[in-house]
Amino acid sequence: MAIFEFESEVVCVYASFRKDAVKLPLVQVHGTPSGDKYFQCICTNHHLKTLIVEDRFIRAYGSVAKALCNTDILKQLKQLKDNAWQRQTEAVVGANRRQRGKWRAKLLAFPATVGIVAPVISTVESKTLMVQLSQPNCGLVMLLTSEALEYLRGAVSAQLDHGGAIVTAHVRTNMKPGERVDTGEDNLYWSYERKVYRAGFNPPEQNGVKQPRREYYTKSRDFAMTFVRTGVKSNDINDDRDGEQQSSSELSEAEGGDGAASASATIG
Repeated sequence: MAIFEFESEVVCVYASFRKDAVKLPLVQVHGTPSGDKYFQCICTNHHLKTLIVEDRFIRAYGSVAKALCNTDILKQLKQLKDNAWQRQTEAVVGANRRQRGKWRAKLLAFPATVGIVAPVISTVESKTLMVQLSQPNCGLVMLLTSEALEYLRGAVSAQLDHGGAIVTAHVRTNMKPGERVDTGEDNLYWSYERKVYRAGFNPPEQNGVKQPRREYYTKSRDFAMTFVRTGVKSNDINDDRDGEQQSSSELSEAEGGDGAASASATIG
């Protein structure tokens, strides 16, 4: 079992498999006993990842983040929390969502936490974990106990030992090779929504002032490459708009890369 040493906003977790303590940030959950400590149980919590991903998997996958990406236990647990929220809201009667006052009163009456039954993963037995009851757009916040950390570490190890979980691939990676457009060039993307190239150009600074990025849409790869390198637009453009006028979906494509297939306790 893990040994916890609580501080003001973090908890030092001492475990037999680590030389140093891991300082796990804590989350305040209103409406719970003062002695209970909660933490963010999400993939971006680096401190948590160092506790639940064994070193052998870090070496095999190259990083702790890549190793955890091949599991889905945290996603399953969040879905269970979201299901619990859905059951609570479905049980609310006589409060129309348009009547904000009454609806908010119903929400405030919800319990602060709920117990979810974690799934059996290989030889890792199911456990009831206490989590914060929150809306689906919120992350998973879990009560910090040795049993919870043991379950998470065991489930992650079990999934990775069996080659990883079957995760849902990104829509770009599901496309057939003939439907993909791998540009291999910085600032040159393919807009799947519009079926045209999307080129970006970062103008040089003027008098020490950074200039806004410009965008250019074209069906010609050559014209797009010319714009990427020089900022000069050609005449074949079907739809020419600057970056600040783009849709949010197109912005997300650009941020995703080239627009193509882009990816004292002891815890056992």
